[in-house]
Amino acid sequence: MQVLGQPISLANLMIAEGDGPFLTRTESDVLGRRSLTWDRATGAILSETYSVVPSPNRVHLSGAGSSRTLHLTFDGLPDKDSADAILSALSNAGVKATFFIDSLDIFGNEDALDAVLAEGHAIGFRQPQSALAGFGPGADLRHNTAQLAMSHATGLRSLFVRPAAEIAQPSDLVAYDEMIERGYLAVAPGVFAPHGSFDPADFVGRVRDDAADNPSGLVGFELGPNAAAVGATLPAVLSGLKLEGFDFASLADAADIVQADAMPLTAEPFHWRDGVALWSIGFYLVGLTKMFFVLMLFAAVRSVIYVGLALWRGNSIDFDPDFCPPVTVIVPAYNEELVIVKCIESLLASDYPDLRIVVVDDGSTDTTYNTVLSEFGNDDRVIRMHQDNGGKWRAANLGLSVTNSPIFIIADADSIFFPNTIRWLVQQFKDEKVGAVAGLVEVGNRQNFLTSCQSLEYIVSQSVMRRAYEVFEGVLVVPGAVGAWRTEAVREANSFSGETITEDADLTIAVHRAGYKVRFQEQARAVTEAPDKVRAFMRQRLRWTFGMIEVAVKHSRAITEGRPVGISIIDAVWFGLVSSIMSPLVDLLLVMLVAKAIIGVFSGEAVAMSGLPVVVVASYFFLTALDVLNTLVAFRFETRFDWKLLAIVALLRFGYRQLLYISTLNAIWHAMIGQMAGWNKLARTGGVFNPVRPAKRRPGFRSAPVSSGVPAE
Repeated sequence: MQVLGQPISLANLMIAEGDGPFLTRTESDVLGRRSLTWDRATGAILSETYSVVPSPNRVHLSGAGSSRTLHLTFDGLPDKDSADAILSALSNAGVKATFFIDSLDIFGNEDALDAVLAEGHAIGFRQPQSALAGFGPGADLRHNTAQLAMSHATGLRSLFVRPAAEIAQPSDLVAYDEMIERGYLAVAPGVFAPHGSFDPADFVGRVRDDAADNPSGLVGFELGPNAAAVGATLPAVLSGLKLEGFDFASLADAADIVQADAMPLTAEPFHWRDGVALWSIGFYLVGLTKMFFVLMLFAAVRSVIYVGLALWRGNSIDFDPDFCPPVTVIVPAYNEELVIVKCIESLLASDYPDLRIVVVDDGSTDTTYNTVLSEFGNDDRVIRMHQDNGGKWRAANLGLSVTNSPIFIIADADSIFFPNTIRWLVQQFKDEKVGAVAGLVEVGNRQNFLTSCQSLEYIVSQSVMRRAYEVFEGVLVVPGAVGAWRTEAVREANSFSGETITEDADLTIAVHRAGYKVRFQEQARAVTEAPDKVRAFMRQRLRWTFGMIEVAVKHSRAITEGRPVGISIIDAVWFGLVSSIMSPLVDLLLVMLVAKAIIGVFSGEAVAMSGLPVVVVASYFFLTALDVLNTLVAFRFETRFDWKLLAIVALLRFGYRQLLYISTLNAIWHAMIGQMAGWNKLARTGGVFNPVRPAKRRPGFRSAPVSSGVPAE
C-alpha cells in the first residue's frame, strides 16, 4: 500500500549553525513531503521517498574566536553600592564587557552610565521581546527612547541589541529578524549566572561543561536587584574561568570592528523638543516615583500623627446640666420647602429650656416661607424673617442682627438635631476663651454606594481629624450643619463674610485670629442629607474645595502669624490640592500596570514588574491599610462597629477617590478663571431619616411676617 504527499513538519525545532555572539540570519522551517509504501499484511515499511525534504528553523551565528573565547555581558547598570566592586573586578581581570540596558536603566542612572563608558566597556540595548509581534509599536518606542536618552547623556548610539535572554520558540526569532534588517548587531543568547548568591566554582563548572552547547560564547549576569550578589562573586568567577583556560573578548572584537564603530557618535543634532520629551519621560519613570514615595510617606506620617493626637485628646469634658444660657438658632433657608419642617421640628423637640429659632428666608422661589408660616405660625419660639436673595452669609448676618443671646447656633435647613445636641454644644462655652464649637454631622440618607462612602468619610474626618486638630488649636471648620458660636466672638471677627463661598470655614478661622479657641463636641450631633447622585456630589465638592482655596488665600496671614490653625490650612492645601494633582498620574500608572499584565497573560510572556509599578501597587495596599486603621480608630471613638462601612474602605480608592480629585482639579480650574457666586446649593429630596419625634406646636405666636428683613414686634 502507498501513501503519497504526507506532510512532515519540523517547525518546533531550531538548530544553530556557525559560532559566535551575533545572530546574522534566520531561516524558517520547511514543510516536508514524503511518500511511504508498506506491506499491508505485516505493516512493514517497504520504501520511503521525499518530494520535499523537511528542515527545522535555523539560526546562523558569526563572530567566533577560538573555542575558549568568552564574551561577558550584563543586563542593566550597576547601582551605587555595587558599581565599584563590578568595575574593579573587570578592570583587574582585564575584561571589557557589554552592559545591555533599556530606558528604565538610563533615567536617574547617568552617573553609572558614565562610569561604565569611562572604563572602556560597551553599551547595548536590551529589548524585551513580545511573542505577539517582534518589536511591536510599544517595544519599538521604548527602544528608540533608550537610544535617544543615551544620545543625550553621552552623545553616542549603539548597534548592539539583544531582544531576550534566550530563544524559547521559533516565534522568538521575529525580533531578531527585524533588528538584523535595521542594521543592528543582534546579540544571541548565552549562559546566564543564577540570581542571588551562588557558588562561583559551580558556575565556572557550568560554563566549562556547557561550552560545546554554547556556540555564542556569551556569559551573562543580570544586575538590578541582583547587582550586589554579582559584585560579590564576579572576581572569583573571572579568575576561575581564566584558570579553566578561557580568555575574553569584547563584542566589538568579535564583530571585527573598533568600538567607535559599534557605538558611533550621534549624527543628528539634539532638538529642544527631544529635551522636553526626555525630561517628561524621566520624570515619569524616576521623578514621579520619588514624588509619589514622598507623598505616600507624608500620608503615612500624617495619618499616624493625627491618630495619635486623636487618641491623646480623648473625651474629657464634664457635662453640667445646669449650664443653659439663652441660645438662638439661626436657620438660613433658600428653596428648602421639602426639608425645613423636619429641621425646625427637631429643634423644637430639643430638651434645651431657653431657645429661640430665627428662620431667615433668602428670597426663596418655592414655598419655603409659607411652609414655615403654616406649620409654625402659632409657635412663639419661631421667628420668621425674609430678605431678597443675597446669599447664605447675608441671611446668617440678618439673623445675627436680631440675636441677643450670648450663644447662637447656625443650622442648615436640612439638618435634623438630636434632642440633646444643643445642651452638648453649649457645654464648651463655660470657658470664656471658647469662641466656637463644632458638632458632629452624620449622613441621614445612607441609601447607596455614594452616600455610604460619604458617611464613612464624615465619620473618619470628624471622629479622628477634628479631634486631632483640636489638640493643637487647629479646628478648621465649624460646620454649617451643626455648630455653635459665641455672639461676641463672631462680632469681633466681623460676622459672616461674603468674600468666600464657604462662610463657615471663613468665620472659623476669623474667630481663631480674633484670639478665641474653637472646640469639637462629638456628642452634639445632627443628621444631614448627603448628595445621592454623582452630579450633585460633584457640585457640592466643587463648592467646598473652591471655598477652601479662597479661605486659604484670605487667611494666609494666619500662617505667618504663627497661629496653630495655620498648620491646618497648610495641611488642607497640601494634602487636598497637591495630592489631587498627583493622584491622576498614580492612577494612570496602575491602569498601565493592569494593562501590561493582561497583555502578558494573552501573549504568553512574563510580566516584567519594573520598580515604578511595584511602588504603586505596594503603595495602594499600604494606603488602604492606613484607611482601615483610621476607620477602626473612628469606630472606637464612636463606640460602634459597622461591617458594611469597613467593607467599602478598600473601594474608596476605586471610584470615590477619583470623584474627589476630579472635583478638586475642577475647583483649581475655577479658581484660575474666576469667582463662583451664590448658594450653589443642592436640590433637596427630603429623604433624611428623622431621629426625633415631631415637636409639639405651641400657641401664642407674637409676630407677623414682614419682608423688610426685620421681625415684627
